[in-house]
Amino acid sequence: MSGNKGKTKFTLLRQTVESAGFTFPKEVAEAYSLTTTPLVVIGGAGTGKTSLLVEATLARIAAGQDPNSILLLTYGRESASDLRDAIALRTTQTMFEPLARTFHSLAFSILKKRPNAQDLEPILFSG
Repeated sequence: MSGNKGKTKFTLLRQTVESAGFTFPKEVAEAYSLTTTPLVVIGGAGTGKTSLLVEATLARIAAGQDPNSILLLTYGRESASDLRDAIALRTTQTMFEPLARTFHSLAFSILKKRPNAQDLEPILFSG
C-alpha cells in the first residue's frame, strides 16, 4: 500500500484459497476497511480486484455513504456491467447514475452535461 495525493493504492498479487472459499491477503482486508479515501486497485488477472471493489463498495454503502457518490472505473463495458450487477444483487439502495463505468463512458457523460455552442447532442461512436 502506498499513499499518493489523497489516494490509497493497493497492488494485489494473489489470493490464497481455502476449502470454504477465498481468503484475501492482509492488504485486501486493509483496503476493504478504508471508507474515507479514494481507492486505486491494481493487480493481474485472478488477483481479486473485482471482488475487492464489490466488497469495498458494499461496505461503504452499508456504512451510510450515498451510492451516487461512488464511482468505479474499469476498462471494458463487460467489466462495468459485471460490477454493477454484482453490487445491485446485494444492495437495496437506489442509484441514479451507473455506479461502474468505463473511462470512455465517464468522458461521454461529462461531454453530454457540457453546454454546447451549437446546441448539438454529442454522439458516441464505438466499434
